[in-house]
Formats: sequence, structure tokens, C-alpha cells
Amino acid sequence: MYEQLKESNVVELKEAKDKLPSTFWETYSSFANSNGGTIYLGIEKVKNGENKIVGVNNPSNIMKTIFDVANNTNKVSKNILNSDDVRLIEYKNKKIIEVHIRMASYLEKPIYLNANPYLSYVRDGENDRLMNHNHVLSLLNRASITSFDLEINKLGIGLEELNAPSLKRYREMFDIANPNNMFKNYDDETFFTLVGVLKKHDDKLIATNAAVVLFSNLLQIRNIFPNFSLDYIVKNDFDNKWQQRIVSDDLTFSGNVFDFYQLVSSDLNMRLPSPYALNNDVDVGHKLVYESAIELFLNAIFNCDFSLPTGIKIILDNNRLIIRNSGDMIISLEEAFQGGFSYPRNLGIATIFRNIKLGDKAGTGIPTVLENQKRLKYMSPIYEFNNVLLFVEVTLFFQNALDELEEQIIQLLKEHKNGLSLNSLKDLMSIGKYRLNNYLNNLLEKGLIKTNGKETKGKLFLLK
Repeated sequence: MYEQLKESNVVELKEAKDKLPSTFWETYSSFANSNGGTIYLGIEKVKNGENKIVGVNNPSNIMKTIFDVANNTNKVSKNILNSDDVRLIEYKNKKIIEVHIRMASYLEKPIYLNANPYLSYVRDGENDRLMNHNHVLSLLNRASITSFDLEINKLGIGLEELNAPSLKRYREMFDIANPNNMFKNYDDETFFTLVGVLKKHDDKLIATNAAVVLFSNLLQIRNIFPNFSLDYIVKNDFDNKWQQRIVSDDLTFSGNVFDFYQLVSSDLNMRLPSPYALNNDVDVGHKLVYESAIELFLNAIFNCDFSLPTGIKIILDNNRLIIRNSGDMIISLEEAFQGGFSYPRNLGIATIFRNIKLGDKAGTGIPTVLENQKRLKYMSPIYEFNNVLLFVEVTLFFQNALDELEEQIIQLLKEHKNGLSLNSLKDLMSIGKYRLNNYLNNLLEKGLIKTNGKETKGKLFLLK
């Protein structure tokens, strides 16, 4: 069992025979700032072959050291361990210490070392890497204020400088979504103040950062968010050819998020598949696919850190929809799948969209997507957080669900970003080579995985 463990984005092996290694705290920081993970002390990893179980000679002292240092704020910014997270395991007459480190909450991040926020680590495959400067700043800014997009913009942009057609369309959509609203006869200044677009400052009405991103023009947005980027691409497959593209830089529209949402959502409505699914004798297949796509699209907008590169990027091909937004995950995947948690990074943007009945407020968006995929007998979506390039990516599949072993292969390749060999997969799954080969070939045919191009020696399988 422990001999077959492989290091990944959620598993770390450390020898720790006589003392706690200093690198333990780098991994503690990286797991806490990423998706969580487990450190095994007393296991020596072997590059080619089974791990060596060396055990720990003084487990009680090492476990005490873990908690002593974790509670020392000069060494670690915050202790996120409890007594149940550290346990002693007896295995083949050896003692192994298992330390489970949860993903830190959005208010706790970054978890850093030596009282220095720039000694914050993230997990990159099997390695712990220092966060880059922008990532640290993003986390510190998020922890220091409620929501940056609720603040007024630093350039003092007012209502008259926002994009008038975008504002007009928003008011029309507001009236359609709220037919009996009391704001119909209000002037624009009053209306847009009440819905969160404008704030009074020194007797002037100034647009919030949310309003600039949603309703301004590209050049104005870039003056506040230099890395701002929106990109939607329609492809036949993952090649270099595209059928349709909507990008903030192409000058065919304002370049703001509100207009981008309208253009992309309209195009998706025409292009998304229409699987057959009945509800009260009505075919709702296309409706379910579109509902899931829009839920994930809005979630990306609500949680995008527009100060970072990447912005929002969407790729649609025959088999899947990929939606990527810059920034890290506010809540863990477990919390997102469970539902009931609604903590958007961009509270101002989320509120403005929700005023026109777009976007979930109760935290049921992801569970709705999961349920829709289940009803359509489609694969579950795959989520990924890239700790190096700083983006969250979700892939919505338009393919039949995988069986249990195929799902296991996908999960293992997701955890091992550098790829796994046939023998490594066989050991991790306890399955015969012939049977595993069949599964891998099926996944290759479906376009869900790929190889590193080698035919025999050195051949690795990777998530596509």
C-alpha cells in the first residue's frame, strides 16, 4: 500500500527517520495555499521502484514538534491543524506519521513562513514553489478589504464616461427581470446608484471598480487593470484553427465584461449540443447544457481576479467547454460540490448581475451543474487550479459518463501533472496491464488523455 504511493499535487513523502525535516513547512504552506494534501513521514521515495518504509524512531517528539512550530507565529503564519489531522500509523513493524493539511480558507491565505508573506508556497505537481509576487499581493488584498470591486475607481470615472449602450441594455434587462420594479421612473444617476454601479464620494457620484469592469470601455478598464483580458474561442478540436472568436482587444465591441457576457452567452446558445432528455414530455436537453455553461461562465466572472494575467478565457470544441479565470479558488472543491457556500471574489459584479436574475446567490450553482450532467448521463466536470499561472479552470464535457476505473485514471492523471507510466498506473490501481491498456486506449480515443509522444520506453500518459 504505502510502497506504491506516488508524490503528486496532494501527496508528499518525507523520510523523517529521526527528526522533522525543515522542508515539512514548505509543503505545509504549499498544501494550505493550494488544494490541501497529505504528508507521510517515515517513507523514503524511490525514483524507480517501490518506496522504502523507514519509519520514524521518535514519533511522539516529532508530532509534538509539528504542533509546537505550527503554533509559533514567528515560524508559521497560522496553525490550520487539529489533533485529528496528525495520526500515527503502524505498518509492517514501522511507525509512519500521516499529516493531513486542509486547504486554507480565503480569509486565512496566504499561509507563509518566518513572518514573511513572500515566503508563501504553492503546490506545482510534485514540488513546492514560492508564490510569485502578484499572487501574494492578490491574496493580501483580498484579506485586507471586503471586496476590491466595491471600492470607487482610482481614476474618478463617472456615469457619463461609462459605455452608454451597455448601461442602456442593462436597464432594459433589469426591467424585464423585474417587471414591477419601483425604479422605472428614476433618472440614471439614481437608478445606477441604487443598483451598485455608482457611489457618492466628495459630493460626486463615482463608478465602482465593478462598474468600470462591467460597463466601461477597454482603454479605461486597462488604466485600472493593465492585465485585463477576455477571450472566447470556438474550435473544431484542440488544433490551431478556430471558427469564431470574441476577444476584448478586437475593437468589434466595447471590450467590457457585460457586453462580452451577452455576446458569448448568445453564441453558446446557438452552438451547444442538444442531447435528448425528457422532463414532463418536454425535451430539455439543450436547456440543461446551456444552464450549466452559463452557471460556470458567471462563476468565472464573479471570481476572476482581473488584476492578474489570463483574465477570462473560454474554449468551445465538439466535446467540451473549457472556462478559465485568473485567481485562486475562494472555497475548496468539496465546499463547492456540497453547495450552500457563496463567497464571490467580486461581490459588486455578482450583485449587479444578480439584480437582473443572473447568477446563483445560495451557493447551489455547482451542485446544479453536477445534477444536470448526471441527468444527461454526461461526465462530471473537471476542476483544476494552476498554482504557477494562477488560474482556475473547469471543463464541462459533452460526452457519456465514464465508468469507475476510467474516472480513477482521470483523477490520478489530474494529481500527477507530469504524467504516469503504464506500470505506475498499474501499481496505483492494482489492475492488470492488459485491462489497463484497454481503458487507456478508450480514453485516448475519446480525446480525454494524451501521451508524451514516446511509443515504448519512457512513455507517459497525461491529462489532455
